[in-house]
Amino acid sequence: MPNQLKPDELFVISALADHLSRTWSAGEDPPDAYLKIGEGTVAVEISTLTQHVVDERGGTHARLSEDSTALWLANELDKELCKTIPDGRMVVLTLRAPIANARRTKDELKDKIMHLVASTTDQTIYAEEDILGNRIDINLSSYTDPDNRKVHAAVINRKSDPHITSNARIVLEERIATKTKKCSSLALKGPVWLALFNDYFLADDETYKQAMAQMSSSHVFDRIFLISGSRSVVTLYDKAV
Repeated sequence: MPNQLKPDELFVISALADHLSRTWSAGEDPPDAYLKIGEGTVAVEISTLTQHVVDERGGTHARLSEDSTALWLANELDKELCKTIPDGRMVVLTLRAPIANARRTKDELKDKIMHLVASTTDQTIYAEEDILGNRIDINLSSYTDPDNRKVHAAVINRKSDPHITSNARIVLEERIATKTKKCSSLALKGPVWLALFNDYFLADDETYKQAMAQMSSSHVFDRIFLISGSRSVVTLYDKAV
């Protein structure tokens, strides 16, 4: 029975199908989808490339798992302060993940923002705070463009590796290995492709090509594609070439 594709998976398969001028249908997970190629079909597995950070044991995991707490904090503050912060005023936070004591940090940060809002009218205010071991920068300013959000956040991860190509290789190796394990048991006679959405915006097409060239691990895929947020499609690997 065909599975229900997630929005990001729909984006990837439709971009790939448009790029190749083919039609597609949902798969059984695995694979996520099928592409109609001539008289046959190609199985397509879909995944997302996201930045990884080093954990306490020396391994790596997706950065989003740590950034999500910081993003949650900003979203909660936006909901709780949307009526307190006047229209035309905006708070931009610089948060450093991982966040310690997230709920208590949110409550103390909320009080500090409310104090800044109450003590100013249209001035631009910048403050650096240390709340329960979390260094947080607060920028309160006025704006004229329409925006429903009153609290925005930029998240810096203190454990991210500045070497972009190294990060890209780690991400590629992990995704390819995981999807190879998932797809190796497929009873398919035709080819299997892997379509990867690039959510690690610091790494571009050329970075991933370099990372792919440095890899030596085997996999089950006949072709591997990279899809960007602009719907561009780049071939990272082609077994026939």
